[in-house]
This record gives sequence, C-alpha cells and structure tokens, in this order.
Amino acid sequence: MTSTDRERMAVVVGGIIHPGEVDRFVARAVATETTELAGLATRVANYLHEVETASHAQPTVDVDLARQVGRSLIELLDGRHYDATQRALLRGAVEYFVLDDDEQSDLDDVVGFDDDARVFNAVAAALGRDDLVVQPG
Repeated sequence: MTSTDRERMAVVVGGIIHPGEVDRFVARAVATETTELAGLATRVANYLHEVETASHAQPTVDVDLARQVGRSLIELLDGRHYDATQRALLRGAVEYFVLDDDEQSDLDDVVGFDDDARVFNAVAAALGRDDLVVQPG
C-alpha cells in the first residue's frame, strides 16, 4: 500500500475517529486478499469469545458493545465483494478491534470498546453500511 493510499484512508476516517485512533487504524489497514476475509471473521469471533470470558471476572468490560462491534464486523466480512481499498479498511477495523491495548484498554476500562466502536463506525460509513453503525452505551 502506498503512502497516498494511507493518506486517503486517514482522510476517510479522520473526521470520525480521534487522531491517535487514526494512526493506529491506518497502520493496520494493510493490503488484504479476498481469501483472507473469512480468517479475519474467525479472529473477530475468537476475540469476542475472549472478551466474553474475561467479562465474567472483570465487570467493567462493556461486553454488550464488544458484541455489537464484533457481530457487525463479522457481518461486514461475510459475503460481499470489496475492492482493495475496502478490504484494507476492513483489515484495519479488525486489527484495531482485536488489539486490547489500543486507545483505551478493552478489558481494563469501562469505555474500553468506545474507540473500537468509533473505528468500526468510520469503516462502516466508508463502506456505505450505515445500517450497521453501533451506539456505545
């Protein structure tokens, strides 16, 4: 992916997510083949399972928001045809979601999934899927 592609991605999501989130997201929005999308969906499902398990011991985990983001990501990854830029956007959203220690720790902070929701919402909007936008608590 070229620096121009990365700059375009930053512009696409820049008005929706915070500056630190943009940097983390763009760094993870890398070239992704269509054949990799199913594996990304599996990673999301596995991380969601980890979050649900952790929520039993850590009541501060916003498992409901994690479920919304995770399920919506899986829906985005399922059965659509995306161009290279769109696949990179999806990859960035997945990698951001499965990263526990992003802008806010997913498992240690009551608002830990709010940044994940913002990143997801930016990508969903960029892909024309406003119907999947999630609302933090």
